[in-house]
Amino acid sequence: MKPLSVRTTALLCSMIALLSGCPRRSESSRDAGVSTAEGVQQEGARAVQCLAEEANGDLLIGIAPNETTTGPGVVVVEGYGVYRLPKGASSSVQIAQGLPKANVRAIVVTPSGALVAATMQGIFVSHDRGTSWKGAAGGDGLTAYGIAKLRSGRLLAATNRGLMRSADEGGTWSPVGEGRGEVNVVVEHPTAGVFAGTDKGVIRSADGDNPWEPVGLAKETVLALAVDAGGDLLAGTVASDTATGQSTPGVAVMDEMIGWKGGVFRYTPPSLAAAGSTSASATPPTGKKPAGPGSGKRTDPGSAGLDAGTALDSAVADVDGELEARWKPAGLQNTTIWAIATLPDGAILAASHSRGLNRWDPVGRKWDPVQGIGQKTPVATILVTSSGIWAGSVGGLFRSTDQGRSFVRATRE
Repeated sequence: MKPLSVRTTALLCSMIALLSGCPRRSESSRDAGVSTAEGVQQEGARAVQCLAEEANGDLLIGIAPNETTTGPGVVVVEGYGVYRLPKGASSSVQIAQGLPKANVRAIVVTPSGALVAATMQGIFVSHDRGTSWKGAAGGDGLTAYGIAKLRSGRLLAATNRGLMRSADEGGTWSPVGEGRGEVNVVVEHPTAGVFAGTDKGVIRSADGDNPWEPVGLAKETVLALAVDAGGDLLAGTVASDTATGQSTPGVAVMDEMIGWKGGVFRYTPPSLAAAGSTSASATPPTGKKPAGPGSGKRTDPGSAGLDAGTALDSAVADVDGELEARWKPAGLQNTTIWAIATLPDGAILAASHSRGLNRWDPVGRKWDPVQGIGQKTPVATILVTSSGIWAGSVGGLFRSTDQGRSFVRATRE
């Protein structure tokens, strides 16, 4: 790598001062944002970390603690936990009694209406719509990043101690996943099992129980997973310094100096390819080819997944070679991807740390920044509901009613 100029070195140092490391493990809104002209956290805005919808249409908002320093060594937490935004309202109310003053990274609503929250200081459950919360048995002391509801009725939590499982709507938790280390996100595929993103790629289970097997991206830290309209698995990864391997949210301008990668990757699960199905995903971008996930027929033979009749166990065994080749870059490199969501019209939204919120257009076959959210605003979460598409950022909560093309601020706070 060629030596950096004085100007480049100064720029690099200033950027590093603004970026506090992977926001996934940050403890407050002070660590979640980037202070830029477009991305600075607005006064009074809540740093939204996760979203969920109750059966009555109320929105549940998990946030990072809003800390302010009022004097030497004096830090006041003005907002934390979970807020409820009643359907049709423009202001929310805090429902955090019993929750720790730590990031709330995921919320799920169980079939009985119980609320389960994954926080940076454990897993908590509420049986009274958030009026009070209690720590879940087996979930104390965990750093919990995400929770998935499986069709079987069980819950799977992604934590710093690996995968945790609950069969009683979040009341008690026990380990699963054979001690595979830190897990960041879990998603259930309609036909190909359950996938989890880890600090060393993606792992898969047929039903969320053991065994779990690696399915590629072994050199990537995977923070987001989603299934596109054609059944392909999309993975959002952490941008890192390719020279040192150090994880960082990433800034696109740095690519010329060191080489930040990350971005979105695409993979066709074996069960789909074996059945001879074709996905709606286009060939991922390589060089200047204008392609990515979300539309068109595949033209890249390396992206077609497993050939018909290929056994799943033989694919899993080939982690270092052929299996890795089945994951294809699908755009938005040089930034960390926090969340991915697929939309009813086949479009895809990707929430990033340093490039805001971007939308994959299945017709135009390209990524474009959405309107209404700053292109340098860190966006952490996306939720698709019948009342619109919601995006949570370091600058607050936003809503779209035009399939994610444009967003407006959803609350006054």
